Amino acid sequence: MHNPFLVQEIVDYDLLFSQGNSKINKRIKLSPEDKKAGVKIFCKETYAQDLYDNLYSGMTKPANKDFTQGMICKVKAKSVNFSTKMIEAQDIDSLSSIYIPFREFTEDPSLLAHHQVDSTFKVVIYKSDNGDFLGSERKCAALTYRDDLDEFSKTNKWFYVKVVSLVRGGYLALYKGTVKCFLPGSHAAANVIRDFNEYINKEIPVMIENYDATNDLFIVSYKKY
Repeated sequence: MHNPFLVQEIVDYDLLFSQGNSKINKRIKLSPEDKKAGVKIFCKETYAQDLYDNLYSGMTKPANKDFTQGMICKVKAKSVNFSTKMIEAQDIDSLSSIYIPFREFTEDPSLLAHHQVDSTFKVVIYKSDNGDFLGSERKCAALTYRDDLDEFSKTNKWFYVKVVSLVRGGYLALYKGTVKCFLPGSHAAANVIRDFNEYINKEIPVMIENYDATNDLFIVSYKKY
């Protein structure tokens, strides 16, 4: 009886050993850029061409083989591990795995696990105490949010902050739970405030009044809004 799987196996092995003792797989069709660069493929498995096409051909930029501190990567979340409190993601450019601790993710990880938040996001690479490279979506988001506030300052655009605590002279407020802002007590309301505690945990619209470079704080104002 004709066995198609046996025939296919014979054909594959013929292909595999048809190149003599050469270590280089000369059957792979390289891209013009790789030919010019002298790229050589040593894998002689029958799937080598498909592997090359998927990993090398048509790449718009080189893969990141090594991570460095401060590098920003666009990643796609693959899994959420609640026992280790880690999100496993894959760097879209290099296809390398990047692990993000729960504390370095701005959203509730359970929302990510149930596909209720976008699984593609950016992280900034940092080195942990034991020397491992990890990703922080929170730190990356903070950079983006600071850019937002810089733009709001130029365009006089209003935005919401959440008042989180009383400090000397006013309140500490957060923009998107990340960037610290100072809300002077005299600018927190249109009228005189009788009870300063009633504003704690409130979200209020504000505009940027100034920037305190010494304390790295955006000074915001409800009155200006």
